[in-house]
Amino acid sequence: MCRPKNILETGPGRKGSRLSDGEDHAHDHCAWSRRSFLSTLGIAGVGTAMVQGGIPVRAIAESLVSRSLAGQPSERTLVLIQLDGGNDGLNTVIPFNNDLYYNARPTLAIPRSNTLEITSEHGLHSSLSEFRSLFDQGKLGIVQNVGYPAPDLSHFRSTDIWATASNSNEYISTGWMGRMLNNENPNFLTEPPEHPLAVQIGGPGLMFRGPATAMGMSVRDLDRFIQFMQDGRFYTLEGLPETPVGDEMWYLRNTVNSAFRYGSVIQEASENGSNSVPYPENYLAESLSVVAQLIKGGLQTNIYMVTLGGFDTHASQGDEHSSLLSQLSSAVAAFLDDIPDGPVKDNLLLMTFSEFGRRIYENGSEGTDHGTAAPMFLIGNALNGGFYGSEPDLSNQDEGGNLIHTTSFQSVYASVLSGWFGLNAAGVSSVLGSEYESLPLFASGTSVEDLPTLANVKLLGNYPNPFSDRTAIRIQLARPENITINVYDIGGRHVAQLVNGQVAAGVSEFEFGGAGLASGIYLYKVTGPSISESGKMLLNR
Repeated sequence: MCRPKNILETGPGRKGSRLSDGEDHAHDHCAWSRRSFLSTLGIAGVGTAMVQGGIPVRAIAESLVSRSLAGQPSERTLVLIQLDGGNDGLNTVIPFNNDLYYNARPTLAIPRSNTLEITSEHGLHSSLSEFRSLFDQGKLGIVQNVGYPAPDLSHFRSTDIWATASNSNEYISTGWMGRMLNNENPNFLTEPPEHPLAVQIGGPGLMFRGPATAMGMSVRDLDRFIQFMQDGRFYTLEGLPETPVGDEMWYLRNTVNSAFRYGSVIQEASENGSNSVPYPENYLAESLSVVAQLIKGGLQTNIYMVTLGGFDTHASQGDEHSSLLSQLSSAVAAFLDDIPDGPVKDNLLLMTFSEFGRRIYENGSEGTDHGTAAPMFLIGNALNGGFYGSEPDLSNQDEGGNLIHTTSFQSVYASVLSGWFGLNAAGVSSVLGSEYESLPLFASGTSVEDLPTLANVKLLGNYPNPFSDRTAIRIQLARPENITINVYDIGGRHVAQLVNGQVAAGVSEFEFGGAGLASGIYLYKVTGPSISESGKMLLNR
């Protein structure tokens, strides 16, 4: 029998986080599964949520932040990808020069020759070939060793912490995205929008929960959502028995179908949009194909969330983890190929997250147990690609043999809120409850007010990044303009000027060579009458 939740221990030394904990581990998963089960029934949903047949459907409002970014709908889009179960970061981004890694994992450690080398110190898992290509193009950011203080190794509790952006000793009933939407839309209950701002396929809906109601449309069943896209309703009214029970079923189904506000716009978007590339046959790919179809069909939705489960790799991790990373990489690649080049793709950002990482040491079942810190991936044309945060220190462990995080996940959230959605410092603090250091993830910290004046010139980043010899900084101009590009080292010393004069309309490249320079981070600044943006590049010999 499952133990009541209130006697499940928490914290890094908590029993139940390891496969070897036996009955305690079973109880932990029982509690985790219980929450998922209750959520599926709609019992765990709060706020003004409509739940029918295990499908929680939540109304939302349009966000002034997202809607005003360029004076038109759906300018900035964020796709969140949850890696459910706790992804093993050390076998995802492999520190192949670290002997401690190989000593701690005699059977699971991945040899350098089997990695996809992206720097002289790091390799991606061989299943992430599409991610390696994105990294080489400067479109993949890797934030290392992300976590939070006093980590909780329970699946459901740590998932809640990430969803609410709370500290481990805080219990908050609202999600960080829900608070952002609520702050920007104080009258959403009385002034409902025509289009949903957030759509979640799978997973619990806590992240989009606001103070008064859930702020996102959340559908746990992908097949049901696909049916809804095709029919504009969740439940068919045909084929019911002509009996009193059938009449009652018809009434309930019709009530649910009629109560959902967004049926017509979602069906219209699904009819107007279509997938132009084949997708792999896995759940994440199918979910992302739905998202691509809605985006291409004109749904004015700025935030999507999808889930890939199975990362709780306590046993026989090698092949299973490889398969999961392959599903992630191939699904994201198909999604990006499906979105045509242009403004929509340029304003698209993907971000992965997982409730925790895995322990440094492998267990006795060729797997890894619940851990703490792990990397996050961000993907998009507007990114400053490369590494962020400090390297995981395998020699510095907590009492449970876990990594000690060096970048808080709230800092990553703050970077997205400010750098992507344009919130000012006060707005970010209001959402996250405190001030957090932002990372320079994006090619520019463009504000809402800046966008109209920056329309002529777009910074496309540099490729390759990192680079060992030469890289090219790319910009795109709608019309000719006088442009200056200067390069500085991390200490602010001027290194080179690549151009100072008129640049023709179209895409232009300006080569920067690293001859005679030390390895490290270099900054470049592009200035002109309608642009003032900076980027970051890594010289790695």
